[in-house]
Amino acid sequence: MRNPGYTALGEAQVLALSDRDPALAAQAPMGRLVIPPSGIPELKPDIVLIASPKFEAEIIAQLGWVERHGIQLVGCSAFA
Repeated sequence: MRNPGYTALGEAQVLALSDRDPALAAQAPMGRLVIPPSGIPELKPDIVLIASPKFEAEIIAQLGWVERHGIQLVGCSAFA
């Protein structure tokens, strides 16, 4: 994970939520589509914000492959 420096979260456009649980795909929490991790590159985001401090390291390890698509992984701890 790279330290992003400053990220203007208030100005960020949330494209979707991602979860590996397929049961969540039928839901729209916060009015956002839930996609599987494999669909992240299709959205062409600049960053993926990992909003689970408890599982941050595990998620970063699982999603490290998105960096090959030019997508930056940012965990909540980067803002602490």
